[in-house]
Amino acid sequence: METKTISEYGYIYKGTTKPNNLSIKFVHVEVKKAQFDELYDYWKEDDSAKKVLEFDGYNLKATSYVGIIQTSNLSIEILPKIYDANNDEDKTRNIFIQMLKPLLDINKVQINKANLSTTKNKNIYEMFITMFVNYVDEMIHKGLKSSYILKEDNQFFL
Repeated sequence: METKTISEYGYIYKGTTKPNNLSIKFVHVEVKKAQFDELYDYWKEDDSAKKVLEFDGYNLKATSYVGIIQTSNLSIEILPKIYDANNDEDKTRNIFIQMLKPLLDINKVQINKANLSTTKNKNIYEMFITMFVNYVDEMIHKGLKSSYILKEDNQFFL
């Protein structure tokens, strides 16, 4: 599966339909015709996709939402609009996680355990999965219930 990254308000276009008014302020991406057609079909059929993407007649443009849109052969990660030619993806992802910390009640320990310093080739979705798996792993090691019931009897097990 191919992964592409754009910024909010960035365009998704086929090679022949590159918009003339591309702003250098935002990050845009070119996709193959089959990928664009599948993404367009998804946009056409799903009402929630119309909130995330706009269609201008030729191209799809990301709106003010961030996250991941995934089709069968393409994954598009939409980063906040601070992601531009001057900022790299990893730096922007880390800033995005810092922005989400108060909203999702994420503490520093969870972020460190998710190995955010090695975010190369990790999209936002994978970072949240890593945080969740680490949290579940910690719960399993601590135990869901740490008090035991003492029972003395002749038992065949311990």
